[in-house]
Amino acid sequence: MRGDDHAVRLLLQEPDIEINARSGASNRSAFDFAFLGGHLEVVELLLGKGAYISYVPEVILRWGNERGSKKIVDLMIGRGRIQGEALERADHNEMVELLLDKEGDIKAYGAKAAVKAGRNGNLDIVKTLLGKGLDISSCGTAFETAASAGHAEMLQLLVEKGIDPKVSGEKALNGAVGWGQNEVVKVLLSNGVGSGEALQQATENRRRLIVSDATEMKFQN
Repeated sequence: MRGDDHAVRLLLQEPDIEINARSGASNRSAFDFAFLGGHLEVVELLLGKGAYISYVPEVILRWGNERGSKKIVDLMIGRGRIQGEALERADHNEMVELLLDKEGDIKAYGAKAAVKAGRNGNLDIVKTLLGKGLDISSCGTAFETAASAGHAEMLQLLVEKGIDPKVSGEKALNGAVGWGQNEVVKVLLSNGVGSGEALQQATENRRRLIVSDATEMKFQN
């Protein structure tokens, strides 16, 4: 199927058309081909004629994430095929915005979405979540995750948005020093997080550059 909606319209006028028939070679239906090919108009036509949606929400959302296309995902939300929990699996900011506008429950799923964004260093998604009402106090795990992944900019963003770095900072600092995340260590120390244990760990691991930078930063504050 090449997405020719005119041809599909003609075929759908046939009285004996089996809308959910599957190809013998691929075992895919017309809906499958249209959906996987990103042919929104054809998908809409087939759904209007009662085509069966053969994909679970996770697959639909993953397709939207991979293609960066929200049109079919938007259509599926309207059909009740994607619910609010999909928010925590979204990888693109456009998808996050769409889900929040349609179905996403920021209180129920926002913190988990922030953790994933923190792990991936996706600043835009975190900004969107916070802008849509996610409580910054629920982002402690996202803060720790961002630190362990080495995303210093994410940490700074969360601090600027009001998170208390001292709540999760010691754990994050210990992990950052152990993994040699120099920029993360700098951000944490510059925001008042300090740990003799973390600096000792750095010495034991021979992270001399981190120890030097962290100690200098410590004495400057």
